Amino acid sequence: MFDLYQFSLFALVGSINTLLDICTFNLLTRKSSRMAPIPANLISTSLGMLFSFAMNSVLVFESSRNTMFSSVGYFLLVNMVSMYVIQNGILGLTTRVWPQPTQWLAAMAAGPIFGMRFDREFVARNICKCMATCGSLIFNYCCYKLLVFK
Repeated sequence: MFDLYQFSLFALVGSINTLLDICTFNLLTRKSSRMAPIPANLISTSLGMLFSFAMNSVLVFESSRNTMFSSVGYFLLVNMVSMYVIQNGILGLTTRVWPQPTQWLAAMAAGPIFGMRFDREFVARNICKCMATCGSLIFNYCCYKLLVFK
């Protein structure tokens, strides 16, 4: 059965987790760092994974200490698929295989946002990252609910 309160908590934790992930990703991929998107994503999602496990096990799914430790293996498996396969697959698709739609969206969206000016590359990179994050969000919630924190 769908639990709106639980999903709301999951969304809140996910929002904070995503903010941490995206900020780290942008720090690592900015021009002065020159890190490629996929290695940067591996680092930023790993940091987010640690935060996510702690908050989801304690706040969202209220696992007991015994259940929490037995959930670690499933959690790692789900997140490795989600963040290292699904997210990097979507990033690879949107940055290397078929970048034109993202470039088109970035051209429309680049410009002053909240009084700050963002270049087209920054906007395109973050559009790709957000699409990848949305793909993993759906996969994660289903797996957490049905497998990890059941």
